Amino acid sequence: MKKINELINPENLTSQPQPENLAIRSEQEDRLLTRVFAVLMGQYGNTFTAMISNDDAEAVTRNEWAKGLRGIPMENIGKALDTLPDLHPKWPPTIGEFKAICNVGKTDLPEFKALPRPWGSEEAANPAFDELRKILHYRTGE
Repeated sequence: MKKINELINPENLTSQPQPENLAIRSEQEDRLLTRVFAVLMGQYGNTFTAMISNDDAEAVTRNEWAKGLRGIPMENIGKALDTLPDLHPKWPPTIGEFKAICNVGKTDLPEFKALPRPWGSEEAANPAFDELRKILHYRTGE
């Protein structure tokens, strides 16, 4: 087993990420990531660019974001980018935080239809409501 000093020694690191460790991205994903990263750089400046200050860090970050953004509609990504200044005014979001912003309002629950209007009339129900009001006031001590 290698010691930590050997692992982090710059001489032992390659200048390019190893292909077997990186996900294969499509050209469309690369264009999307370029746009997303441009917005993040514009909004957060050095705070964001410091996180991807070398080629290896940028390549790994781009791959993680590519994996994280797969399946999220472009419209959601655009809306999330628009809301970043309000939700994350000082620091750029992590991919997990960004995904959560993209998925706001999304649910995996099925859509349910409203129940039909109850049969009967309000006038017919009023005596029952009056009786309930009497019971509830009695129990609450009013």
